[in-house]
Amino acid sequence: MAGHVVVKNLGISFTGKDKTIWAVKDVSLEVKSREFVSLVGVSGCGKSTVINSIAGFVPPTVGEVTVDNQPITEPNSRRGVVFQSFVLFPWKTVFENIAFGPRSRDVDEKAITESVDQYLKLMGLMKFADHYPQQLSGGMRQRVALARVLINDPDVLLMDEPFGALDAQTRIFMQEVVLNLWESTHKSVLFVTHDIDEAVFLSDRVYVMTAAPGSIKSVYDIELERPRHADIRLDQKFLLYKKELYEAIREESQKVLGPLPTF
Repeated sequence: MAGHVVVKNLGISFTGKDKTIWAVKDVSLEVKSREFVSLVGVSGCGKSTVINSIAGFVPPTVGEVTVDNQPITEPNSRRGVVFQSFVLFPWKTVFENIAFGPRSRDVDEKAITESVDQYLKLMGLMKFADHYPQQLSGGMRQRVALARVLINDPDVLLMDEPFGALDAQTRIFMQEVVLNLWESTHKSVLFVTHDIDEAVFLSDRVYVMTAAPGSIKSVYDIELERPRHADIRLDQKFLLYKKELYEAIREESQKVLGPLPTF
């Protein structure tokens, strides 16, 4: 099966005026074909750097990143990226934004229309096909961004805090949208988030990163029944996973921020 991601001993450094700064060091993780995996950690630990390396935007300084045993050397449509910011073309309609990928590959216009209509229906956006991004809510814009990636049929979906800018209710709704899509397509997914509840709800496995320079601190297999519904958040096993993840991340936060101040 396609979409098997392996990150092995990854290190990425950036050179400034006077010194070299390591963003991540010795990161090893795996996303098996059809798995949903999350990466969590404190701000600045290098989560986005890891996902950008898998996307092909940032080359490794040391170590390697492969998808289906092929080294990553550049961006490719087989790895679709959904960012926290919506990254839509403001001068294009919803339809035209979603059609951008197939059109840039010279796909037949009839096939493009059929495919875009399919994703408009899937995302509940049919009535908004002729709207522009500025006319949409945040959640709707992110659905357009997701459809624009999925229409290219990537083997791997890389999601970098895609719901971070959304309000709490919209965020929960989008989590359920993503889970429904994953259940129907079973793309391999690596999902970066700060939200522990979100990571447990969505994932087969969660990697926790250390404070910068980030490495893998611990790994949790999330053995909760699928398909998952909102009420699973009340399950004792779910709450136990949340507690363990919270404690692991809190320990790293204290390394960065120090102990809580007293007043």
